[in-house]
Parts: sequence; C-alpha cells; structure tokens
Amino acid sequence: MKRIVIVVCGWLIAINSFAQLSDQSTIGLITCEPGPNVYAKFGHTAIRICDPQLPLDIVFHYGIFDFSSDHFIALFVKGETDYQLGSLPFRYFMPEYQSRNSTVYEQLLNLTTQEKQLIYNALLENYRPENRIYRYNFIFDNCATRPFYLILNNQSEKITFDLPDTTTTYRNIIEEYVGYNNWLRFGIDLVVSSLSDQPIGIMETVAFPLYTKYLFDHTYKTDTLGTKKPLVTTTETLFEATPQSQNNESPFLISPIFIMILLTIASGILFFIEWKQKCYYKWFDIILFLIIGLAGSIIFYLMFFSIHPVVKENFNLLWCNPLSIVAAICLCIKPTYRILSYYFILYIICCLATLIIAACQIQILHAAFIPLIALLIIRGISFIHYQKNGIHAK
Repeated sequence: MKRIVIVVCGWLIAINSFAQLSDQSTIGLITCEPGPNVYAKFGHTAIRICDPQLPLDIVFHYGIFDFSSDHFIALFVKGETDYQLGSLPFRYFMPEYQSRNSTVYEQLLNLTTQEKQLIYNALLENYRPENRIYRYNFIFDNCATRPFYLILNNQSEKITFDLPDTTTTYRNIIEEYVGYNNWLRFGIDLVVSSLSDQPIGIMETVAFPLYTKYLFDHTYKTDTLGTKKPLVTTTETLFEATPQSQNNESPFLISPIFIMILLTIASGILFFIEWKQKCYYKWFDIILFLIIGLAGSIIFYLMFFSIHPVVKENFNLLWCNPLSIVAAICLCIKPTYRILSYYFILYIICCLATLIIAACQIQILHAAFIPLIALLIIRGISFIHYQKNGIHAK
C-alpha cells in the first residue's frame, strides 16, 4: 500500500508541477495533536494544497524518516539524522491520525492567488529529489519550523505578530507534551542541560506543532494601505479525537520517583547492615556505578560530540559521569582501593555541588534525581568508611 501511495503521489506531483492554482484554491496549515508513540509525542505539522479546478488535494510534510536505515539510532543521538519532505494525497494522510485518535486541525490561510502559487512552487522546489532531504534538528529545523517559515517567506505583505509578552523554557514545554513522573521524562531530563532552563519567548516555541498553530492564530498581514487582517481566516477540526483519559504519568509503584526513593531506602538499610556486621557489600556498588557510568557516557557523548541543541552545559555530568565505570572496575581490584577512596571523596563533593546548582535553579533536576544522588552519596560514604576501618568486603 505504501508503494502505491508513493507512486500515486509522484504521479500527482508530476502532472501538477507546472500547474497554476486557481482562485478557488486553498492552502491550510495542518496540525496533528500528539500520539502515543515516542516519535509522535510532540504532534505533527503539514501543509495542505487544495484546488478543485485541477483537481488537487495534496499534503506536504517534513516528517519522513526511516528507523531501518543504516545507523539510524547512532546518527540520531549524534544529531545527524536526515529527514525529508514527503507528499501524499490528503485522503491517505488522515487515516494514520484517525487510527491513533489524534485530533487534526486545519487553519485556512488568508492568501492571494499569487501567494498561494509562490507557496506551492516553493514546496515543489523543495520536493525535488536533490532538495527534499534536510538535516533534522529537534528545535531549530523540523516538521513545524519548515512549514512556518516557508509560508511566511512567501508573503507579499508585511507580517506582524500580536503575541503576549510571556516567557517559558524548553523544559517546561517538554513537560506539557511528555508529562513528568515517567521514564521517558526521566531520560530526557538526564540528557537535556541547563540550556533548556533558559527563558525563551513565544516566537522561539515554533518547533512544537501546537505552538506553531498558536503563532499562526496571532499572525497578521498589513497591506500597502495599512489594513491589518489575520493570516488565518478559519480553523476547522478535520478529525475530533474520541475523549479518553490522557495520562502521561507512569503508575506510581513503577514510576521513577518511587523507584529511586525505594532504592535509596534500600541503600540506607544496606549501610546499616554493613555497619552492624562490619562488612562492605561491594557487589551492590559495582552494579550501581557501572549503570551510572554507562548513563554518564551518553551524557558525555551528547555534550562533546552531538550537535543536538540544549544538551551542552549539562551539570548532570557531575554525578552521572563515565568515570563511574572505572570506579566499578576498581572495586574489583583491591590494590586500587586507597586511590578509589580519594575518588569517592571528590565524587561526593560533585554530588553535593549538583544539589547546590539545582537549589540555585541553574539547572532543574528531575525530582527522581534527588534520592538517586542521595543514594550515590550514601554508597560513597560507605566505601570510605570501609576503606578507613579495614572492614571485610563481600
């Protein structure tokens, strides 16, 4: 079926490549609300071109990617994922969003016939094989930013925005879409940095489809006579999702906050047992710091090698760093314990520094990180106590 759609779409593009849109043509911005899959959590944006005279009813969208392509995950982590402009008849576009129960809106745009033609020509030029592939960027170049700027750059009249003077942060926007006490948000907060906590204006939210829709609702055109008119004439709901409970939070008993509190309590109990039995259970720390080190390696890679935005200047690297892998290995080699005790003193200082940074709101920590950092401090103290008193390790 997908191959048939591609062929049909290619045929439609070919026969209409030099077509002139009629006065009855319309161009609309399509906004799809978020879906359940990770890649659909932030929604989607597309441009619909409709002309009953040609006839033509086609959708262009900058959201085509292939999970099965070579090294997709590695390239995505590095920020070198290539997306492309896709196009298909409108009737083939809608079923995906209907099946996942996502509301779909269309904002019909107030355009002259000339402006419609300019937008259509720009899309056709973008759709050429040599132009349709682009380097995806989660914030600055994606399925929402491209339609937004393509439409605005093909206006013959002055464009202005009537927007409230408010600010937000990328971390706050992520929470709106993803939720808070779940493992996806836990992972996102681990890798996004202090840059995601810096205030941004409304215009900088264009990367997120529902915000793009909001921006168009507050966009105005001013002609040579000074007459001001909205860019959006009407907004239609093409598909209304069936009301259902929307909950992005994990069940509390398997949520990050509960699990981390549970692990911290378990660590405190283990520390008490070690103190009573005068022993040190190194196996627990080997597993713990190996996991922390692996997670830290991802943070380190993103900070220094990825071109993704808002992953630099990540203070999570203070408590979650690749050196923890070395520490886990050294726990298996007793002659290294003396040096390792100095490492844990420095590590505890770094953990405390992270908490101070969070208290100063330089970088916001996920609530689940607090008990986890407390757990790491407890285990560092446990090792130092063991090393100082020559307690037997198990």
